[in-house]
Amino acid sequence: MKTKWWVAVLLLVNAALYLWATGVRTVTGSGLTVAKAALQPGQLRLYVAPTITAQKNYCLRVGPFVNKSTAVLSRTLLTTLGVQAVAFEASPDRRIQAYRIYMGPFKSRLASVTMRDHLNQLGIYDQYLVRQSNGFLLISLGLFTQNDGASRFLQNLRDQGLQAHQREEMRSLGASYWLVLNAVDEDKVRNRNWSDPRARLHRVICPTDIPAR
Repeated sequence: MKTKWWVAVLLLVNAALYLWATGVRTVTGSGLTVAKAALQPGQLRLYVAPTITAQKNYCLRVGPFVNKSTAVLSRTLLTTLGVQAVAFEASPDRRIQAYRIYMGPFKSRLASVTMRDHLNQLGIYDQYLVRQSNGFLLISLGLFTQNDGASRFLQNLRDQGLQAHQREEMRSLGASYWLVLNAVDEDKVRNRNWSDPRARLHRVICPTDIPAR
Protein backbone atom coordinates (compact mmCIF):
# COMPACT_ATOMS: atom_id res chain seq x y z
CA MET A 1 0.00 0.00 0.00
CA LYS A 2 2.78 2.41 0.96
CA THR A 3 4.57 1.56 -2.25
CA LYS A 4 1.56 2.52 -4.38
CA TRP A 5 1.22 5.79 -2.46
CA TRP A 6 4.88 6.80 -3.13
CA VAL A 7 4.49 5.87 -6.80
CA ALA A 8 1.45 8.16 -7.04
CA VAL A 9 3.34 11.01 -5.36
CA LEU A 10 6.30 10.63 -7.72
CA LEU A 11 3.97 10.67 -10.73
CA LEU A 12 2.38 13.91 -9.53
CA VAL A 13 5.78 15.52 -8.93
CA ASN A 14 7.02 14.51 -12.36
CA ALA A 15 3.85 15.86 -13.96
CA ALA A 16 4.29 19.19 -12.16
CA LEU A 17 7.93 19.47 -13.29
CA TYR A 18 6.92 18.72 -16.86
CA LEU A 19 4.22 21.39 -16.86
CA TRP A 20 6.63 23.96 -15.39
CA ALA A 21 9.39 23.12 -17.90
CA THR A 22 7.09 23.26 -20.92
CA GLY A 23 5.48 26.55 -19.95
CA VAL A 24 2.07 25.04 -19.35
CA ARG A 25 0.17 26.22 -16.33
CA THR A 26 -3.02 24.86 -14.76
CA VAL A 27 -6.02 27.16 -14.64
CA THR A 28 -7.26 26.92 -11.09
CA GLY A 29 -10.56 25.16 -10.66
CA SER A 30 -11.05 24.30 -14.33
CA GLY A 31 -8.88 21.27 -14.85
CA LEU A 32 -7.66 22.95 -18.05
CA THR A 33 -4.09 23.79 -18.96
CA VAL A 34 -3.05 26.90 -20.92
CA ALA A 35 0.30 27.22 -22.67
CA LYS A 36 2.29 30.47 -22.38
CA ALA A 37 2.00 32.63 -25.49
CA ALA A 38 5.14 32.27 -27.57
CA LEU A 39 7.13 35.49 -28.15
CA GLN A 40 7.21 36.43 -31.84
CA PRO A 41 10.51 38.16 -32.67
CA GLY A 42 8.92 39.91 -35.64
CA GLN A 43 6.48 41.63 -33.33
CA LEU A 44 9.14 43.03 -31.00
CA ARG A 45 9.98 46.72 -31.25
CA LEU A 46 12.70 48.68 -29.49
CA TYR A 47 11.06 51.25 -27.25
CA VAL A 48 12.17 54.78 -28.07
CA ALA A 49 11.13 57.64 -25.83
CA PRO A 50 9.26 60.36 -27.70
CA THR A 51 11.41 63.30 -28.76
CA ILE A 52 10.64 66.51 -26.95
CA THR A 53 11.48 69.62 -28.95
CA ALA A 54 13.17 72.07 -26.62
CA GLN A 55 11.46 75.43 -26.52
CA LYS A 56 13.66 78.37 -27.47
CA ASN A 57 13.73 80.25 -24.19
CA TYR A 58 15.49 83.35 -25.47
CA CYS A 59 14.82 86.33 -27.69
CA LEU A 60 16.92 88.13 -30.30
CA ARG A 61 18.09 91.70 -29.80
CA VAL A 62 19.41 93.74 -32.72
CA GLY A 63 21.42 96.91 -32.15
CA PRO A 64 22.51 99.35 -31.09
CA PHE A 65 21.35 101.65 -33.87
CA VAL A 66 22.78 105.16 -33.65
CA ASN A 67 19.87 106.71 -35.51
CA LYS A 68 16.24 106.02 -34.76
CA SER A 69 15.37 106.29 -38.45
CA THR A 70 17.75 103.40 -39.27
CA ALA A 71 16.18 101.22 -36.60
CA VAL A 72 12.66 102.03 -37.85
CA LEU A 73 13.66 101.28 -41.45
CA SER A 74 15.17 97.93 -40.41
CA ARG A 75 11.96 97.05 -38.56
CA THR A 76 9.94 97.88 -41.69
CA LEU A 77 12.19 95.83 -43.98
CA LEU A 78 11.94 92.83 -41.65
CA THR A 79 8.23 92.58 -42.40
CA THR A 80 9.11 91.73 -46.02
CA LEU A 81 10.82 88.60 -44.63
CA GLY A 82 7.81 87.72 -42.54
CA VAL A 83 9.57 88.80 -39.36
CA GLN A 84 7.68 90.92 -36.86
CA ALA A 85 9.61 92.92 -34.27
CA VAL A 86 7.97 92.29 -30.91
CA ALA A 87 9.51 95.32 -29.21
CA PHE A 88 11.28 98.57 -30.02
CA GLU A 89 13.64 99.78 -27.29
CA ALA A 90 15.50 103.05 -26.79
CA SER A 91 18.20 103.93 -24.29
CA PRO A 92 18.89 107.58 -23.39
CA ASP A 93 22.16 109.38 -23.94
CA ARG A 94 24.79 108.21 -21.45
CA ARG A 95 28.10 109.70 -20.44
CA ILE A 96 31.01 107.52 -19.42
CA GLN A 97 34.56 108.09 -18.26
CA ALA A 98 37.11 107.25 -20.93
CA TYR A 99 40.90 107.25 -21.18
CA ARG A 100 42.58 108.76 -24.24
CA ILE A 101 46.12 107.90 -25.32
CA TYR A 102 47.66 110.70 -27.36
CA MET A 103 50.78 112.53 -28.49
CA GLY A 104 51.28 116.29 -28.57
CA PRO A 105 49.99 118.94 -28.39
CA PHE A 106 51.08 120.37 -31.72
CA LYS A 107 50.56 123.99 -32.68
CA SER A 108 49.60 123.20 -36.28
CA ARG A 109 48.75 120.32 -38.59
CA LEU A 110 52.08 120.76 -40.32
CA ALA A 111 53.90 120.28 -37.01
CA SER A 112 52.24 116.88 -36.55
CA VAL A 113 53.04 115.54 -40.05
CA THR A 114 56.54 114.27 -39.20
CA MET A 115 55.29 112.40 -36.13
CA ARG A 116 52.35 110.86 -38.00
CA ASP A 117 54.70 109.63 -40.74
CA HIS A 118 56.88 108.06 -38.05
CA LEU A 119 53.86 106.32 -36.52
CA ASN A 120 52.91 104.92 -39.93
CA GLN A 121 56.41 103.49 -40.31
CA LEU A 122 55.92 101.71 -36.96
CA GLY A 123 52.65 100.20 -38.23
CA ILE A 124 50.47 102.41 -35.99
CA TYR A 125 47.76 103.41 -38.46
CA ASP A 126 44.84 103.86 -36.05
CA GLN A 127 45.45 107.55 -35.39
CA TYR A 128 43.70 110.82 -36.05
CA LEU A 129 43.96 114.50 -35.12
CA VAL A 130 41.87 116.06 -32.34
CA ARG A 131 41.64 119.84 -32.11
CA GLN A 132 41.45 121.26 -28.59
CA SER A 133 39.61 124.38 -27.49
CA ASN A 134 42.89 126.35 -27.48
CA GLY A 135 43.50 125.48 -31.14
CA PHE A 136 46.32 123.00 -30.50
CA LEU A 137 46.19 119.53 -32.04
CA LEU A 138 46.62 116.09 -30.52
CA ILE A 139 47.39 112.85 -32.31
CA SER A 140 44.86 110.49 -30.78
CA LEU A 141 46.07 106.90 -30.67
CA GLY A 142 43.24 105.24 -28.76
CA LEU A 143 40.22 105.78 -26.54
CA PHE A 144 39.59 103.20 -23.83
CA THR A 145 36.76 102.59 -21.36
CA GLN A 146 39.05 100.66 -18.98
CA ASN A 147 42.07 102.24 -17.31
CA ASP A 148 44.02 98.96 -17.29
CA GLY A 149 43.79 98.57 -21.04
CA ALA A 150 44.79 102.19 -21.60
CA SER A 151 47.80 101.86 -19.30
CA ARG A 152 49.05 98.72 -21.04
CA PHE A 153 48.74 100.37 -24.45
CA LEU A 154 50.55 103.47 -23.19
CA GLN A 155 53.43 101.40 -21.83
CA ASN A 156 53.71 99.55 -25.15
CA LEU A 157 54.08 102.87 -27.00
CA ARG A 158 56.67 104.12 -24.55
CA ASP A 159 58.63 100.89 -24.94
CA GLN A 160 58.92 101.86 -28.62
CA GLY A 161 60.41 105.22 -27.65
CA LEU A 162 57.24 107.27 -28.24
CA GLN A 163 56.38 110.14 -25.92
CA ALA A 164 52.73 109.28 -25.50
CA HIS A 165 50.42 110.46 -22.72
CA GLN A 166 47.11 109.50 -21.11
CA ARG A 167 44.24 111.64 -19.92
CA GLU A 168 40.69 111.14 -18.66
CA GLU A 169 37.66 112.40 -20.56
CA MET A 170 33.90 112.24 -20.21
CA ARG A 171 32.42 110.88 -23.40
CA SER A 172 28.84 110.83 -24.62
CA LEU A 173 27.58 107.53 -26.01
CA GLY A 174 24.48 109.12 -27.48
CA ALA A 175 21.05 107.53 -27.59
CA SER A 176 20.73 103.95 -28.86
CA TYR A 177 17.86 102.00 -30.38
CA TRP A 178 17.20 98.26 -30.38
CA LEU A 179 14.82 95.77 -32.00
CA VAL A 180 13.62 92.66 -30.14
CA LEU A 181 12.66 89.62 -32.22
CA ASN A 182 11.39 86.12 -31.54
CA ALA A 183 14.04 83.39 -31.53
CA VAL A 184 12.09 81.38 -34.12
CA ASP A 185 13.15 83.95 -36.74
CA GLU A 186 16.88 83.55 -36.10
CA ASP A 187 17.61 81.73 -39.38
CA LYS A 188 15.94 84.51 -41.37
CA VAL A 189 17.97 87.34 -39.85
CA ARG A 190 21.29 85.76 -38.82
CA ASN A 191 23.31 87.09 -41.79
CA ARG A 192 21.39 90.27 -42.42
CA ASN A 193 23.12 93.61 -43.01
CA TRP A 194 21.61 96.09 -40.55
CA SER A 195 22.92 99.27 -42.25
CA ASP A 196 24.67 100.35 -39.07
CA PRO A 197 28.27 99.30 -38.30
CA ARG A 198 27.50 98.95 -34.58
CA ALA A 199 24.36 96.85 -34.94
CA ARG A 200 24.75 93.17 -34.10
CA LEU A 201 22.45 90.23 -33.43
CA HIS A 202 22.48 89.00 -29.81
CA ARG A 203 20.64 86.28 -27.88
CA VAL A 204 19.11 87.76 -24.75
CA ILE A 205 16.62 86.89 -22.04
CA CYS A 206 13.18 87.86 -23.22
CA PRO A 207 11.53 90.87 -21.61
CA THR A 208 9.00 89.78 -19.01
CA ASP A 209 6.05 90.81 -21.17
CA ILE A 210 7.23 88.84 -24.22
CA PRO A 211 6.83 85.02 -24.10
CA ALA A 212 9.65 82.94 -25.59
CA ARG A 213 8.74 80.77 -28.58
